[in-house]
Amino acid sequence: NLDVDLICATITHESALTWRPDITSPAGAMGLMQLMPPTGRYLSQEAGIEWTSAKKVLFDPINNVRLGCRYLSALIESYTLDGGLAAYNGGASRAAKWLKSGRDDEVLFEETRAYVPAVLRLYDAFRE
Repeated sequence: NLDVDLICATITHESALTWRPDITSPAGAMGLMQLMPPTGRYLSQEAGIEWTSAKKVLFDPINNVRLGCRYLSALIESYTLDGGLAAYNGGASRAAKWLKSGRDDEVLFEETRAYVPAVLRLYDAFRE
């Protein structure tokens, strides 16, 4: 359920337009697809990637994109495209409440309300 354009849109937004593999957010999310270390550790176990440290695994662009795509794909499978993006940014329970509310934006965090359309705009641009 992912294509290269969606992956590029997500990386572009998540990396603050830099595509720097060593970028870290103020919240502690790491790498191109901005994975939190506990999420990265869990996903790496699922993917059979040895977890040596957050920096070694999540700053490796191949591992980061592989894990980020695994995670985003599962979220989109569960919550549709926009719901999956909302879950990726703001958490699965918040995205589920948002979808159940009929996509009432007041349910989402302010950051997530901006995140979903921003990634979708980038996705459209990459597809063009």
